[in-house]
Amino acid sequence: VMQAAARRLGLRAEAVGERERAVLVPAQGGIDNLKAQMRKQYNNVERCRRRLQEVGTLDWQLHRGQLPASAIDDFLEVEHTGWKRESGTSLRSCASDEAFFRAMSAGFAAEGRALFTELRLDGRVIASTCNYVSGPVGFAFKVGWDDQYRKFGQGIFNGVATWIEDIVR
Repeated sequence: VMQAAARRLGLRAEAVGERERAVLVPAQGGIDNLKAQMRKQYNNVERCRRRLQEVGTLDWQLHRGQLPASAIDDFLEVEHTGWKRESGTSLRSCASDEAFFRAMSAGFAAEGRALFTELRLDGRVIASTCNYVSGPVGFAFKVGWDDQYRKFGQGIFNGVATWIEDIVR
């Protein structure tokens, strides 16, 4: 697709460091498909939910379209904890990366094509995802989680909850 688009514009596209990425196709989503594809992972997610609810009040939110500034700020905050901060790979580790991320997210949000999720424990964001929509599919861009709660698997829980809201109820 990229090669064809480049040719139409009279350009040449060259792929460097290709790798497969997960893609969510909404028509193939839903709880039944998720259970069929991720039987073991689904059970882990359910266990994670129960364990987190033992610690406090669990809440999950999906932001789509115009994003509140807090969604981007909270994402950047949790993504900048633990190993990502230590290895210098978080978006906050480089001012220009953070600025680019903010501008890109604002652009996608203005077109209704940004989806941010937040998993909150007692009102505090402990995991967040940043996803973008292109055509009929969604792409996971980056995830973040508060390293303090890693033993609960909140990043996995939030990621799966992105696909099916009813898992958090």
